[in-house]
Amino acid sequence: MIRIALLAAVLLGSLLVVDRAQPVARCTAPPISRDALNAAIALPVTPFPENEITPGRTPVDDSTAAQLRDLLRQLDACANAGEPLRVWSLYAPDYLARLFQVQGPFDEATYAAYATPQPGGTGRGARIASIDAIWKVRDGLYAVEAVKRYPSVPMPKRLIFWIEAADGRYQIAEITGEISFSVP
Repeated sequence: MIRIALLAAVLLGSLLVVDRAQPVARCTAPPISRDALNAAIALPVTPFPENEITPGRTPVDDSTAAQLRDLLRQLDACANAGEPLRVWSLYAPDYLARLFQVQGPFDEATYAAYATPQPGGTGRGARIASIDAIWKVRDGLYAVEAVKRYPSVPMPKRLIFWIEAADGRYQIAEITGEISFSVP
């Protein structure tokens, strides 16, 4: 009985440490409107031009770094809340055009289906485990190197989040290093 109590105390204590180390954000991003989503999807699809990591990284100031971290916390919070329209509001229009080039625009019924929160959906439990580097690529474009853990994937994934400053806010312009697979 004492062993069980000690084991429970150790496990509970380690969970409390993890919670303090990785605070969970609440999804506060507004959902993207159907008109804005379809306008982005209608853009000409162009490859992301900055998909190269060059030597000699320009550091960012603490305020910018904090805002970029907050954007990624919102990405996790909204995905884990099962709110895809809120996730997509964090993406730049050109990125949305690339993501939905095959699917095409959302009709009213499809948009309404995505407007219903899906807690416990496929993104549930995915989180940024660490942010290892943040740098300025050029004026208006930043890169964040992070490790993301997915509950259904045994190995963490190292990603680069390319983030642009546009219209007075930061938006995810591309994510590279993402999980890839082939279909037979």
